[in-house]
Amino acid sequence: IYNLNDFLDIGSKNNLPTEFALYAPYPNPFNPTTSILFDIAKTEHVDLSVFNIKGEFIKSLQNESLDRGQYSIEWHGLNEMGHTVPSGIYFIKFTSNFTQKNRKVLFLK
Repeated sequence: IYNLNDFLDIGSKNNLPTEFALYAPYPNPFNPTTSILFDIAKTEHVDLSVFNIKGEFIKSLQNESLDRGQYSIEWHGLNEMGHTVPSGIYFIKFTSNFTQKNRKVLFLK
């Protein structure tokens, strides 16, 4: 996982996010990889996980405390055991202490 502020030479605290956000994964549909961009408004524990259309857990992408900032993480279409998931619709679920957001993504083989 990368904090984009580290690469953008942003020195001012005014450029940091003021609210939590989960942006649309890109590309979507995807094969083999999609990027998920999200904002953290304050240091907080974040859980970013993938679920299938039945609501079954597929993979944890992030599960730790992160500092305020903008982050990007990639999902390679793999489940928790490292196997490629079938083509279909998946949901990226972003959860923090006070926020929950979801985004839909389509994986095509």
